[in-house]
Amino acid sequence: MSVIGNILQEELERLENLKQLYQSNIEELPKGSIQIKNINGKTYPYLLYRNKNHVHTTYLGKLNQEELESLQDSLAKRKEYASSLKQVKNQIIKLRKMLNVERI
Repeated sequence: MSVIGNILQEELERLENLKQLYQSNIEELPKGSIQIKNINGKTYPYLLYRNKNHVHTTYLGKLNQEELESLQDSLAKRKEYASSLKQVKNQIIKLRKMLNVERI
């Protein structure tokens, strides 16, 4: 394999490792979004998430502001990881195509 091919192969391995890291981080974080409902003048936080074709709503209980912000940060991190994972998957596809073209 040429020098360029070796570099592309190393990059592919790096991206595969990064993909596994993002996937494991995503699995550890909660999914969904927070919705605050006002009922009779009181606020109630709910976690909404999709499971297949159904939207599930879970009451989060009485959370203080710090816990609510922490949960929102976790949800934002999950979205960032999902976006990065999508980009990494696209780069992996491109690299595999490049490596297959080079072998011919």
